[in-house]
Formats: sequence, C-alpha cells, structure tokens
Amino acid sequence: IMKTDTISASPKARIKRKLSIIKEEVAGDINVDELVEDIRTEGRNLGYAPCELKYDKSFVIKAVQANPRALQFAVKEMKDDEDVVFAAVNLDGLALQYASERLR
Repeated sequence: IMKTDTISASPKARIKRKLSIIKEEVAGDINVDELVEDIRTEGRNLGYAPCELKYDKSFVIKAVQANPRALQFAVKEMKDDEDVVFAAVNLDGLALQYASERLR
C-alpha cells in the first residue's frame, strides 16, 4: 500500500496548506478600487483591510488620498512613513494629528 503521499504530512501541515490556499483565494477576490471607495466613505474601513494591504505603502497612500483622516486607522509603520503622512496632510492638515510623534 503506497498511501504515503496523503498521510506523510502531519494534520497540522495539511491544515496550514488548506488555510494558505483559502487565503490566496480570498486575497484574489479583493477589489482594491472598491475598498478605496469604502475608505473614501468611511475612513475606519482602512482598519478592516486585509493585513497585506495595510502594510502596502501604495495602497495606504491611495486610501489616505481618498480620505485623509483614514490615517488614524493605518498601522503604525504607515503613520511613520513620510510619503503616506504627506499624502494625507497635503489634503487635510488635521490628519497630522494621526501621524507618528516623530513626524508631527
């Protein structure tokens, strides 16, 4: 009996693989333009964005250009990024309050 292919991976490894496949499928379904529009309407939606987008500088810049006060919901690395903060503050000076202490 040669069923080693299906049982060679531990249950934990098989679950990790399945979760990885699901994550790829879900990430592929994300419409970035729709998400930016959601952020334009409600800045807090940046906080609900998928993790990989929260750390994507170009995405966060688009988000804060759509709604500068969304900077409040950005991850701390983006609040400390000069380009991201400038994109927000350039449109709304009040967004500066959400920047890192270093950039205020």
